[in-house]
Amino acid sequence: MPSLPANFRDEQVDLHLAAYSDAVAAAGGVALMLPCIDTSVEALDHMDALVLTGGGDVDPALYGEDPHETVYGIDTHRDRVEIALLRRALEIGIPVLAICRGMQVLNVALGGSLLQHIEGEEVGLHAAWEYPVSARVHTVAFDEGSIAREVFGPGLNVNTLHHQAVGRVAPTLVCTGRAPDGIVESVEIPGCSVWGMQWHPELLAPQPDPAFAWLVKRASIGLAPNIPTGSG
Repeated sequence: MPSLPANFRDEQVDLHLAAYSDAVAAAGGVALMLPCIDTSVEALDHMDALVLTGGGDVDPALYGEDPHETVYGIDTHRDRVEIALLRRALEIGIPVLAICRGMQVLNVALGGSLLQHIEGEEVGLHAAWEYPVSARVHTVAFDEGSIAREVFGPGLNVNTLHHQAVGRVAPTLVCTGRAPDGIVESVEIPGCSVWGMQWHPELLAPQPDPAFAWLVKRASIGLAPNIPTGSG
């Protein structure tokens, strides 16, 4: 069974952290939790895939902005380690599944930006923590030819636990799924096994979730060609 690391920081363990490893296990993989330290990047060379998990907000300084008043949970050390993990994963060609904050880290690491706080009419669809974590609150429509459409079909009802979203999509990425209000919900690197999603598949029933089944299958196949690691 392929080994799949999920990163975390000891003093800020996600309340739902076990759900990630359970989702990987349900799909036939084994999840290894990497501590948020620089040497974890070296351990990635012995892994078959990378899961970037949810969590606090990405430091806006990384995409050239000052923080909005609603920004919370900034951890610049975690940002730096996760970006290093991601870049190493891209260098060695292992598949990546980036979830919620993880998708935002993916976008920022490759030169994109974030909407620091979803405002206006869109809030109703994406209001963080106003719904049970497993509630399927809104739909996402997926583009033809995308990993998302291959895995889920033309659309999916998803949960929502975020107040931020992808703003400017990084040059290396393409948006492959949007909510009805236009918020980016899925991004991919064309031709590569790199997929980011704004919802939390590990919290949805039934398990195994098709996204984790896709990841474990891709991890079992072996390494992909090297792909770009930055915006330039």
